[in-house]
This record gives sequence, C-alpha cells and structure tokens, in this order.
Amino acid sequence: MLPTSRKVSPENKFHEVNVLHALGEQNAGLAPAKVEKFLTSLGINYSMYRSTQSTLHKHVGKEIVAMAKESCESAVIEEAIATKDSGAATGGVVQLHVSGDAAWPNRGSGRSYASFCGMFVLVGALRKSILSASIFDKMCFTCEHAEKQKRQAPKHDCWRGARGIFCEDNPDWRGSSKAMEAEGAVMCVKGIGAYTFCEPCDFSKARVSKFTSDEDSNMISAINDPNGDVPAELRDPPVEKNSDPNHLQKLFYKALENLRVEKKWTGNILSVNVIKYFNKLYRYVVKSTVGLDIPGFEADEEKVEWISEAGLENPLARR
Repeated sequence: MLPTSRKVSPENKFHEVNVLHALGEQNAGLAPAKVEKFLTSLGINYSMYRSTQSTLHKHVGKEIVAMAKESCESAVIEEAIATKDSGAATGGVVQLHVSGDAAWPNRGSGRSYASFCGMFVLVGALRKSILSASIFDKMCFTCEHAEKQKRQAPKHDCWRGARGIFCEDNPDWRGSSKAMEAEGAVMCVKGIGAYTFCEPCDFSKARVSKFTSDEDSNMISAINDPNGDVPAELRDPPVEKNSDPNHLQKLFYKALENLRVEKKWTGNILSVNVIKYFNKLYRYVVKSTVGLDIPGFEADEEKVEWISEAGLENPLARR
C-alpha cells in the first residue's frame, strides 16, 4: 500500500520519504531533475540515484493503477445503476452514454503526432466519473536494445504496448501515436461490455450506445467496424456518434478566422469582434439543442426545427 501520514519507525523513515518523493513526482507529472532543482532552490539538499527513482516509480505506479481499477469498477456500477433508473435499458442490457478523448504529452498539430506515449479516458455522461482508461507506450529501451542485437530480451518490467484500466491489456500493440485514440476507444468499449454485474442488480450487462467525442471519425469507425475487435453484441445496433459542443465551437471559430484571412476582410465586415459575436451566437444555438435553455419543447428535434426556422437572433430575444 502507498504510505500515509502514520508514524513510522526510524529505520523505515528514509524509505518512506523516498516513496513519498516518487509519489509526488507521479502526482505532479514532474521529472526528477525538475524536482531536485526546486528543492535546491529552497535550500533542501535532496538527491536520489536514478535507478532508485526508477524502482520507486514502478512501485508507486503499480499501486496507483490498482487503485484506479477499483475506482473505475465502482464508477461503472454507479453509472449503470443511474442509467437504468433513467429508463435507458433494453432487454436487461443498460445502454450507457459516454464521452471520451485521448491526450498526449507532446502537443500534436493535427497531422503530426510524435509522442512516445499517450492515454485515452472514457467518462460517463450522468455521474461524470471516469469509467475506463488505457495507457500506451511505444518505447522500451531494454527490448529495443535486444532487438537491435537480435537476441532475446532479458526478463524485465516492460510497459511497451497498451495497458488498460478496467479493460484488457494489449502488450502486443505497436501502433502509431495517432492510432492510440481509436485503439483506446475500442479497448474501453470492450472492457465495459465484458463486465458482468453482481446478482443484486436487475441487469447483468452494459454496453456503450452513445459516444460523444470530437469531430475525428476514426474512433466511432473503429468501434463499429464489422472486422474490428469489438464483439457484435456491443455494436449491434451501431454505437451512435454525438459531437462535442466545445469542439464544434472551436471548428466554427477557426473556419471564420480562415475565411477572414483568405478574403482579407477588415473593419466591420468580418473583424475579430464580429467573429467573436458570431461564435457567441453559434455557441448558444448548439447549447440550446442539447440543454434546457429554450422552454416549451418536449423533444430536442422540436428545438432543432424551431432554431432552423428562427435564425440566429430569435434565440437571444427569447431568453
């Protein structure tokens, strides 16, 4: 278990401090050199061998992953119960609505992704809790050194491949940085669908029926691919794709900005202030179709029809 604030014996206090040091680096996402510079600037003389730090990081990391798996399992149960209470269950199978996205340590430009590692996180729509996650690592110096010498790699703690939190690991994964997003979505959807709930529940299975993400279609295509890794019972009927309002707003703003640069419009025709004003109106329209901003409508389809006929100014006047 991870160390706590309990009293420790003198012979274990140094080990306890070192473990806390590694835990702090993991929690803050700081490199060991950065931490040493910070402590040195405070007048604290603290240093540790790199091999010792690596060992402690692996120890702390395994405990964090174990705790994350327990947390995700509880989150999936709570999300399934909340979804069942809302009436979204068919034939004893709970139809979950989730959102997911990937992240990389190195920022990508949309065409170039150079990160050696990345992660994908799946979040429930009702409870707003993390249901599943997958971690990807493209490099292992021990394995790569052995491959260059054309020999068998020695026994070691290898993290290359895909590691799942509440989903199945895939140590043989060797994809690109961009492919981490689609592979992570497939792993998380499969992990939730493979879980069997306990006896007291009046349902035994759950599946992802609605998936909210950005405008990249690779994830939903990989999930609904008939030749993919997702079982047929989890993609029949196909998982529905919903757009994230935040990404839609950014794409709209970027399109107007590109239009202004292309046409060289200045002044009051399509200035920065005009673009911000249009973006504000567009944000209101998108939010109104999925929220409760416009009263008097029983379904979202009626809101969409009214907004398409009313134009951009009527929603502001109706508030």
